[in-house]
Amino acid sequence: MYHGTVIRRCQYRLRTLFLIIGLAAIGLRIGLYWVPAQLRWVQARHDFLHKSGFFLHGHWPEPIRGEFPWSLLLFGEQPEYLLMIRDSEIDEAKQLFPEADIYTTSGRRLRTEGTE
Repeated sequence: MYHGTVIRRCQYRLRTLFLIIGLAAIGLRIGLYWVPAQLRWVQARHDFLHKSGFFLHGHWPEPIRGEFPWSLLLFGEQPEYLLMIRDSEIDEAKQLFPEADIYTTSGRRLRTEGTE
């Protein structure tokens, strides 16, 4: 028996469906690829500081000299302003710590932006 009440269904356009699917795909990509890559970078930075022959490192409040990636801030990483390392670890330190001034045990000073 019909009582005169009309039940309306939600109706969406096709482009709304495509927009929702597209946004979900972007979120999935960020969750599956970008976040783990950033977490690996943070872990590699910590591993480098623990395993390497560094003699000095610091993240005291100084202005950042190089570019500190904002993505690392999202995961609570602190910028390292100064690293003193062995000569054999220069390339790895430049990749992992783009914000740091790097000094080697032989007395060389390196800027991570690529200038020495």
